[in-house]
Amino acid sequence: MTEIRDLIREFVISWCVQGKKRSKEECRSKVNEEYLRHESSVAQGIYDELNSIEKGKLIILRAPTGSGKTEILASIFLNQWIRGEWFAGRLFWVEPTHALLKQIKDRLRIYVDTLRNKVKYPLPTVGEDHGEVTNKTFLYTSIITLTTIDSLVYGYVSKRVQSWIEKGVETGRYTLPTGLIMNSLVILDEAHLIQDEAFLSPRIISKVLCSIVKAGGLAILASATLPTELINIIREECEETQEFSLNGFMPRKMSINILNESLEERLGDEINCNENSLVILNTVERAQRAYEILSKKCGENKVLLLHSLMTKRDRDRVYEELVNRKDSVVVVGTQTLEVGLDFRFNKLLTELAPVDSLIQRIGRVGREGGVADVKIYTKLPYDLPYDSEVMNNTRNIVDQLQKIDLNEINDINKVVDNVYSKAVINKLSEKGDELYFKSLEYLSQLHLFAYPPGEEFYLRPSFYINILIYDEKICKIEKEKEEERTNLICPISFIEGNIMKFSISEMRTSSIERLDNLVNFIYVSEGKVYGIRKCSYVQNECEFIELGRRSVMDIIKNYSIIALPIEASGKRIYIDGFGINYQVLKTQASEMEKKETKQKRRRERTGAT
Repeated sequence: MTEIRDLIREFVISWCVQGKKRSKEECRSKVNEEYLRHESSVAQGIYDELNSIEKGKLIILRAPTGSGKTEILASIFLNQWIRGEWFAGRLFWVEPTHALLKQIKDRLRIYVDTLRNKVKYPLPTVGEDHGEVTNKTFLYTSIITLTTIDSLVYGYVSKRVQSWIEKGVETGRYTLPTGLIMNSLVILDEAHLIQDEAFLSPRIISKVLCSIVKAGGLAILASATLPTELINIIREECEETQEFSLNGFMPRKMSINILNESLEERLGDEINCNENSLVILNTVERAQRAYEILSKKCGENKVLLLHSLMTKRDRDRVYEELVNRKDSVVVVGTQTLEVGLDFRFNKLLTELAPVDSLIQRIGRVGREGGVADVKIYTKLPYDLPYDSEVMNNTRNIVDQLQKIDLNEINDINKVVDNVYSKAVINKLSEKGDELYFKSLEYLSQLHLFAYPPGEEFYLRPSFYINILIYDEKICKIEKEKEEERTNLICPISFIEGNIMKFSISEMRTSSIERLDNLVNFIYVSEGKVYGIRKCSYVQNECEFIELGRRSVMDIIKNYSIIALPIEASGKRIYIDGFGINYQVLKTQASEMEKKETKQKRRRERTGAT
């Protein structure tokens, strides 16, 4: 256990020095040796279990936010290089979202570097492969590969694989991701975020994880806020599971206040511009409005915004600013701030959210001593994007967060289970049963060394569209000789930095209607919409073909990326540091119809003359 304890200690100090930019003396003084013994005991127990078994196993790790899960999980895999004993040659580190993958990647690279000159084996490489990586490697990237749940699961079920046409027939490496997964350790971090409005993802992921385990694979599911009912589902599905738990070590001084008020309405009065503060709202639209309010009060250089409708370049810039920040900052955002954010914040203002999300949000503050000031605002214009019953259950028990110890995992579990009862989960599941049974049919017909089934497969009750925000000043326009079409040529590096994921619900029409509004606004404004045609990795560029007017659904059936201009009719479609301009997303059809009518009349007059 001494080896793994020393490893975790080195991880903690190295991340503190290199990631948080503190002095080595300060970082050494922050190490709690008593708690380190508890951490290393859990890590050693999981390591021994994985290293001794001769069949598949699923480990469930329950630990509060800020309890050192990242160091524990990394030490389990990297201890193989110390000991020279191997249970997995690769690691897939799986996060629910893209938002803060960069921070996790930086941490893992720092952890790996602590092994330099200490082991006789080549150090493992660290890379990433997911939907925001243009040059996909289909999980064959590095010894340690960071990816998302979607990329891992779709790879396993042969939906995200390398394929090509050979003699008029599609063929491909359909089993390559599966083979890689089966010889690796899969760590699913922050697993509470796999929940959705139809409880579809938890059910599908339990099927996939348990399929991996039954075939001999190794997996770890880690979170602070997994409902017991979800764990029961996983236990029933898997033959081999084992649970480990760990309490937090630092008694956090929390002042939690629950206010029947609107966060937006109180925001200007509540924020001190000279404090490190988090402000979390449930929708992008409200987060953008909050950012505007606070930017006017504090100045734009004192406020940062982070949400899902921002490009990878923008999100990475926010992360870099946080890492290198010397003065105080206010960070505004959505659910993307719930996980992976490891910085000094002592104030949190948040809208009411499901209890597991609230616990994760509270876990972002008060990590390094001092009294953390938390205010939860329960007055909302509507419950979406969350389920109303889950939100009502949370309203009924939210005051319990003032009474429990958020370092005690059993206290956390009781509060979470009060919201996610078996009855609630069954009711949520009914909404997604149709999609669930379609996916089960697909899985039942999925076989190694055979073509994938023709049926649809659904991981969640939504899907993503890749949107590129292009700038003609950076991308060049060329004329095709044969087709006489104007094409857009963009460097691959530009595409990777300026792409984002836009979520489309399978159960509601509002998201596709908003995107349709945006695309129609661009058409009416005589802007150009492109779809990806091909990428040349030799020339390091991608070619887009100009699309005539058509529906968004028609575009996404035929193109993997939709390219939209940064500006149309003098309105910014995308604003750096702000994201997609939500007001343009909400453009009313009547406004577009007026523009179309004027253009039609102008064309008629031109034709008449």
